[in-house]
Amino acid sequence: MATKLVRLYVSKVHYEELFGLAQNIVKLFPLLASATEVKPVVDDYIANFNALDLVISPVRKSSWTNDVVEANKARDVAVSGLRFFLKSLLCDATLSKKDLEVAENLNNIFKAYGNPNKASNLKKSGIIKNMLDDLTAVVGFDTIGAKHWTDQLESAQKHFNDLYLQRIDDVAVGKLPKGATRAAMNALTDSHRQLTNVVNGLVELNPTVYEPFIKQANEAIVKVNNDIKARITRSKQRRETDAVEE
Repeated sequence: MATKLVRLYVSKVHYEELFGLAQNIVKLFPLLASATEVKPVVDDYIANFNALDLVISPVRKSSWTNDVVEANKARDVAVSGLRFFLKSLLCDATLSKKDLEVAENLNNIFKAYGNPNKASNLKKSGIIKNMLDDLTAVVGFDTIGAKHWTDQLESAQKHFNDLYLQRIDDVAVGKLPKGATRAAMNALTDSHRQLTNVVNGLVELNPTVYEPFIKQANEAIVKVNNDIKARITRSKQRRETDAVEE
């Protein structure tokens, strides 16, 4: 039985994973040069790959993108640091009754907002701002050491927001209509499904023409599928850890 293309987890793939895979697949298309019957599918795949590249290239090529990602990670660390500090206060036997009441109030406020790190970047900014306003309004928050942590989070928040706005300005010229990324991604995933279906059907008729392409393409597809599974596993583990901590 002829080797066939492995199916991609298209329902779970992120656009950067799909784009990276498509880059590798397009580079392998010369292996199908003699397979004239698959040319329309290949041409469609290339066209939709180029369309996705056009949509995401302003953000992907922005000099601010990596800085924004790192600033968001630093903001996540500041949120986690604040959360762990507030929880540790509840176990601090040296606190007076009054200070313990302040600690309980602060913990209740943090818990009411949920974990900001689970939210999207923009939603997270709003949650953090409102949460900081409420935390710093509590009388006595600064006397039990909480100000050190709220100041860190406020600084990380400002740094992220400044970089995020700079990136928006950087990519504004090339910005496409809302929903363009999703539409381009859907078109490319459809092309990938079609390529998979057609190649897997034709390989039965002419294995020698298709198998060199299939062998190398499968290496790229399996890697992406493994990356997707690992990402989903990490996300699940984080949710379970957060649930236990809360």
